[in-house]
Amino acid sequence: MGNLEKAAKEFLRSRHPELTSGRFSQKMRQIYDQELEDPIDDFDPPQFIPDAYSIHNDLKTVVVYEIEDTSKLTEQKVSRMYDFWFVLDDAGWKLRVFIVDRYGHSETEIDIFQLGIILTHLQSKQ
Repeated sequence: MGNLEKAAKEFLRSRHPELTSGRFSQKMRQIYDQELEDPIDDFDPPQFIPDAYSIHNDLKTVVVYEIEDTSKLTEQKVSRMYDFWFVLDDAGWKLRVFIVDRYGHSETEIDIFQLGIILTHLQSKQ
């Protein structure tokens, strides 16, 4: 991890002290198992790793942050987030996605569900 990425994450954490990184897939599995009455054995883990994330149990919301400098939000990554949106939705949870500039200053929320629908539609026309 470069110094610019470290600085961006530290700046984000100064505004969002609840942020963490690592063990994302395991944490998502815990949510899924806890929320479903009959958890599905073949849980489909997220196929992406966010730069940082927070879990808000009271709001049943997972918030992920992508720092533009460390990992661009590619079409493939959007599709993976879109797929995982449905996994969380099955458990009654929400997924919020924020794009952050390389310095950790500017945060922009994207509607991953709407973006996923548009991408799926565009891909079907190819």
